Amino acid sequence: MAQTITADNYETVVEKSAGLVLLDVWAPWCVPCKIIDPIVEAAAERSGVELLKLNIEDLPELAGKLGIGGLPTVRLLRGGRTIFEAVGTLDPHRLAAALDAAL
Repeated sequence: MAQTITADNYETVVEKSAGLVLLDVWAPWCVPCKIIDPIVEAAAERSGVELLKLNIEDLPELAGKLGIGGLPTVRLLRGGRTIFEAVGTLDPHRLAAALDAAL
């Protein structure tokens, strides 16, 4: 089950997390976001990595601070540092390989 990112929990669940987290940045109007959603959810479930969702409509300031330039954006982070990023079309094999390498 994905956790929703809020202004109050971002620092704790992303930046200060010691483990791996998979951050899915999306918007309700973004059709590609809806298309990749099951891919991201399945990858997180398969790997056991915590899935976090950031709706840019709710937190545009945070999206700007993170340098989100396109949607969907999927980032794999460890200790708040990005170790993998995909913007736009998501290749499930590339995401799986990034997760496997990070575990």
